[in-house]
Amino acid sequence: MESILFLIEEGVGKGAPLTQYQIVKSLFLADLHHLQNYGRPITFDNYAALEFGPVPETAYDILKPSSRPIPGEEENWPLWEREPAGGKAFRYVRPKRSANKRVLSKSDQLALGEAMETAIKLPFGRIVDITHKHPAYEKAWSSRGTKMSMRMDYQLLLPDDDSELLEEIVHASKFM
Repeated sequence: MESILFLIEEGVGKGAPLTQYQIVKSLFLADLHHLQNYGRPITFDNYAALEFGPVPETAYDILKPSSRPIPGEEENWPLWEREPAGGKAFRYVRPKRSANKRVLSKSDQLALGEAMETAIKLPFGRIVDITHKHPAYEKAWSSRGTKMSMRMDYQLLLPDDDSELLEEIVHASKFM
């Protein structure tokens, strides 16, 4: 939640309110960067391969207009205001509260900010190209059969075959 709010605040602060597509792609790029450089993802969300690329499952559900409030946030749910951005898309224009930056490390914030900049400056098709080329996405997408999506293998997101790190991440992601 804090990563989503951080991205919404940053986008609004730069005069570039983000769409849900830009948010979920920013989360993927930031998680991937942080995992490969610091040995842990930021969100610990589970990723699924969908038609337009990797999607963090919990964040994706939270951003939907029909999402249920998360515990402790019922009174202000959803925690942002959104406006139509064409088709079924929304642009997230005003957070109702600030992100709790105490739960985001400096490296988390830096990775999220850099990923957001990438998501803002690159056109939709280029982000699709970049995220579709990741081995974890390619394997999940090609093995989905007739399903609309397939969960991505976290091991393929890791820079090395680190089974101990993978076990820790898989354990933590069960609670997302």
